[in-house]
Amino acid sequence: MTAEYLRLMKSLINYFLVIVISFSCVNLLAQDCETKLIVNSDYQDTHFYLNDTLIGTGNKIEIQIEPGVHVLLIMENSDRWDAKSIMDTINVARCQTLNLSYKLRSDFLIQSNPSNAEVLLNDTLIGYTPLRLKEGYRNILLRKEGYESQTIGISDVLPGTVYELDYIGMKDEKNFFQTDLFKIMLGGIVVLGGTSAYFKIKADEKFEDYEITGNGDSLKETRKYDLISGLLFGALQINFGFLIYHILIE
Repeated sequence: MTAEYLRLMKSLINYFLVIVISFSCVNLLAQDCETKLIVNSDYQDTHFYLNDTLIGTGNKIEIQIEPGVHVLLIMENSDRWDAKSIMDTINVARCQTLNLSYKLRSDFLIQSNPSNAEVLLNDTLIGYTPLRLKEGYRNILLRKEGYESQTIGISDVLPGTVYELDYIGMKDEKNFFQTDLFKIMLGGIVVLGGTSAYFKIKADEKFEDYEITGNGDSLKETRKYDLISGLLFGALQINFGFLIYHILIE
């Protein structure tokens, strides 16, 4: 009886140990189990929020997460008025790795400086900049007369990018009003006009003196100053004529 009792007790102990070991293993496995969230975005500068808390930036995040229901918000890090965002409610199970992908850039705005450049796809004109394109394009060509053409990969387009087209046409000449000749001629008008007026005043003064005194020298000086004033006024007229001519042909 005693031997049978001992065998029974031994069996019970062994059974209890199996239960304890099994429960411990399950616990250890549960503790080692990770619940993970992986979120991918097609936009390089994305902000990721989980339950209103910022959890990462870039185009991908990978974090451990508590099982349950969560609110996920992904949004472009941009001050543009049309910056895009997506809100999603997710339910994560224990030990699950939830891998999600979101597309913020369903279309693209192509801008150039100068604007109104041709946008070509496979040599076919599809519009002029600024132009918004849907997904599905790969490479496009920007072309404008007088400027170097530029090939753009759609995958490289970032919001707010303005593509600068290099000017390869003839350099614009200065207009006449920006040239040194205009400045010289304008200065000549001022100098000739002022000098001509000065000698005319001197001639008038000498003539008044001649009328009062009858001095012949005053009359000679009057004629001299009148001649100088007349020559300067003639030069002024010629200068002014050339100035008008250049303005008219500009």
